[in-house]
Parts: sequence; C-alpha cells; structure tokens
Amino acid sequence: MLGFGKQNINIMKKSFLISILSVIMLSVTFAQPYTLSKNQKYPSGGEVSNCGKVTSSASTMTLTNIAYCNYSHCFKFEEAGGDLSDCYMTKRLKSKVEKLGELVYNEWNGEYRILITEAWDNNKEHSGNSLHYEGRAVDMVVVDAANIRHPEKMGRLGGLAIEAGFEWVWYEKNHIHASVKK
Repeated sequence: MLGFGKQNINIMKKSFLISILSVIMLSVTFAQPYTLSKNQKYPSGGEVSNCGKVTSSASTMTLTNIAYCNYSHCFKFEEAGGDLSDCYMTKRLKSKVEKLGELVYNEWNGEYRILITEAWDNNKEHSGNSLHYEGRAVDMVVVDAANIRHPEKMGRLGGLAIEAGFEWVWYEKNHIHASVKK
C-alpha cells in the first residue's frame, strides 16, 4: 500500500469528503424568504404592463367561485345585501389564491390564513381600469383563527404571493393587492 497505513487512508478519505462538502456548501446559495416593504410593487413595472389591460367586465357566468372559508383562506363579505361577489374570480386567480393559501398555512404552521377583502368587483368601487372588474385581482390580509388582522405579517404575505405565482403584487397601505394575467 505504498507506505500508507489503513488509518491514514481513512483520514485521507474523510479529509477528501470534507473538502467536497465544503465546496458544495459554498456553491449553494440559500434564498432568504422574500418580504415586500410597504408600497413596494413586484415586479417594479405597473399592473397593466405585467398583467394586461381590462378589456371587459366579467359576470358570474364567466367566473368560477372559490370555497367561502377553509383552513387556508376566508372571505370578508363587505358588500351590501349578502352579495357574495368577492368569491368569484378567474380560474387562474383561483389557482394562485389556493397555492398562496397553502404557502401561508405552511409558513405559519396553520396559525394564520388569508382574509380576502375583495376579488371580483361588480359594484364599480375601484378605478376604471381595475383588474377587479375582470376577476383577475384580489386584496387580502393575514388573520388568525379569530379573524384578527396581523399587519406585521403583511410584507411576508406579499413575498409568498410572489412565490405562489401572481404576476403582479403590491403591498398597499394596509393590504396586499395581487393580480394575474388573462
């Protein structure tokens, strides 16, 4: 064995493995959780340039609805007369909301969920070119089981919305606005 003892060979093997692991660890970058700052938009361009213009108003005939309340999300019904319009959205938006709900649930071990305060707007409460009119935008906050809002979680909710695949996310004054392409 060319003068190498069994013990020396084992030491050389261990040293070689440690060297390889060190190189691997240095080459791997661990992504930090993304958090939006208040008033930050992602990506930086405007909503229309990232998601497209509003071309028509939607109706319940062209939209899909989402479960009113489950482990990952709930709706705040603020429309008059029991209007459930906030439960309607495009299929694409619904899939992103459901993905975001899972991310929120996993991020905070089921202690928090999304409260959707606005989705499809059939009452003309937004500006004339709002994606809410096509069911392609959602406004939301983070709440606990008692529906108490947690503003300290909002920046991270924005980051999770990006991770969920929303095409445009904005941390507005007191909520996250997120939208999708057609």
